[in-house]
Amino acid sequence: MLRLAFLAVAPLLCSAARVSTHYDGHKKVDEDPFGDMLPPMSSNPMVLSSDQAAARGQPVPSVHGVPQTPAVVREEERILASESLVDEQVEVNQEERMEVECVGMEHLREVTDYQAEQKEAEQEIKNIRSFVPTEAEHQCLKLSLRNKKIPGRLFSDRVAFANCPPFPERLGEIVIESVHHTENIDKKQHVVLELVGCTSCENDRTKDVEWGGLLAIDETGNYRKMYRKPLDATWPTDNFGKGHFRMGDRVPIVEKPAHGRPGIYPRTWSTEQVRDADQKWVKMYKYKYSSFNFDESILSEVATMASEATGNASTVDGAFVHAHEREELKILKELRAQEKRIPFNHKLEQMHMHIYVCDESGSGLVCPEKPAETLLVHDAALAFDSSKTSTFDELGKHSGVCTYGPCMLQRGLKVGKENQLMSWTMCTACDNRACGAHSRADPPRREDVPPAHDAGEFNCLVERLYTSSGYKDLFLNKPGTGGREGSGFLFRGAEAKGHVTGHINWHLSVPRAGHCEPFLQDVAYVGIGVDECDKCRGGEVDVDIGMVLLSCPDGNTKGLGGAIPSQCRYVDHQNFNHKSRRDFYAISEDDRSGEGEGDDEWAFMNLAELRKTGVSHVLIVANIYG
Repeated sequence: MLRLAFLAVAPLLCSAARVSTHYDGHKKVDEDPFGDMLPPMSSNPMVLSSDQAAARGQPVPSVHGVPQTPAVVREEERILASESLVDEQVEVNQEERMEVECVGMEHLREVTDYQAEQKEAEQEIKNIRSFVPTEAEHQCLKLSLRNKKIPGRLFSDRVAFANCPPFPERLGEIVIESVHHTENIDKKQHVVLELVGCTSCENDRTKDVEWGGLLAIDETGNYRKMYRKPLDATWPTDNFGKGHFRMGDRVPIVEKPAHGRPGIYPRTWSTEQVRDADQKWVKMYKYKYSSFNFDESILSEVATMASEATGNASTVDGAFVHAHEREELKILKELRAQEKRIPFNHKLEQMHMHIYVCDESGSGLVCPEKPAETLLVHDAALAFDSSKTSTFDELGKHSGVCTYGPCMLQRGLKVGKENQLMSWTMCTACDNRACGAHSRADPPRREDVPPAHDAGEFNCLVERLYTSSGYKDLFLNKPGTGGREGSGFLFRGAEAKGHVTGHINWHLSVPRAGHCEPFLQDVAYVGIGVDECDKCRGGEVDVDIGMVLLSCPDGNTKGLGGAIPSQCRYVDHQNFNHKSRRDFYAISEDDRSGEGEGDDEWAFMNLAELRKTGVSHVLIVANIYG
């Protein structure tokens, strides 16, 4: 399996424009009194669940004395959704200010430390009555090391070389604001979330599993604050070669299958099986969130406001929010005080959200050894289209295609109008044998379909339920496509049913498929890196960067850049076998090993000079050989 990382020095898109694009299809006033800044509640998972329970005649639960009727639940979700959108704007504005200060003014690198928030979460679980809010800590740090150089001839004021742009610390942050569940609050039970992310994920072929998907990255592309124990060194060394006497509180993140169990599937994985020279030690790779503070204080305020709105035959619209501005601001402040931020990087393949239902005991919470449920989020659901996934509830509605099927019998599933063959995301019909290259799964099967032929698509979200005999994976589908529909961070199999409210704070812009990205700089740099998680049979893979320069007349269309492809004229191209010595565009030398972190190859373009020569479009390509 290959992981390609592209980095362009394009500016962040305006967050308000992203949210506006996100809700272009929901501008009907009767659906959304907030206009295009708030999604309609008709697709909210908690609202749907409440409506279905009422239709079945189930008893109405209460939260802090407020009956959770469908009308009240709808207004509660509107309050939380509106707070989430405001919070996202605040987060993005803070992020942009830090970028201007660190990068624009001081020419440093903006980094964020999440340890204080996680210490708060751990302390809250131990002592739920002593909640002390903290914030993620932002810093401006100098750049210590670069591993690639750009020839000075490409710059008018340099004679030797220039450093490549530093690798981004993260693609974005998962911002968890609340876990809204209603069934067991009065039983003094609360939800604890534990999030981990794999970069080389568990399957039958991989040589190891690496849990580094939720780690920050330093400027070289390595995990930040990571230590190694080289064979030829007495002390552990950091990413910059500096030796250290102690590991501190660092923990291992690489696992290998246990020895002495050939032919046993699924494998068992352990960090103890990894020799020191192959292990990576980091300060933190698991992130936690406790719902206690939200359950005990914030939810009661939300329920009271929602009950007032429904009691007055009103709804939580713009007028209601304006009339309750003080209460709204108080809730927003409390949500921001207890929310948790979790970074994710370009290597993330799967994020696992473990859901524990914990009991109050003494001054703390007691959680079971195993989670009640796990939500698996494949990267295609998280990063497929950033302009349509600003809030959690939209995840899975616009994701890429994920497939499941019998990996040992077929190569993949043909999807779309063009019958494009998509390789399996998760494997079925494995039994107790090797299943192939991808994660094994046990989907619910139709009685009329033999297990060996059961295959299909899903929206890249999986609910994993734990039973006495193992786990069972429930594949979710996009709304309106049939099957088990589901989107967002919703958990239904656990005893405390509910869903997670929050948003994705993107640190980089991920352009939508078939769309252009606004670009305001005079020069552009594109880096490509290869992380080979699972070795390919028969050898290695070489990935080469290239570019094609075109001159296209303005077609005044909505396509890529407003151009008409059939009228474009070829100007030049660059690849490993054809490199011109022009002073305003170039690609790097061929890197066939892919060793090390960060960018292996790069492309550089002086856009202002290219425009003078008539070049209007540049295609960046990746040529794969193996």
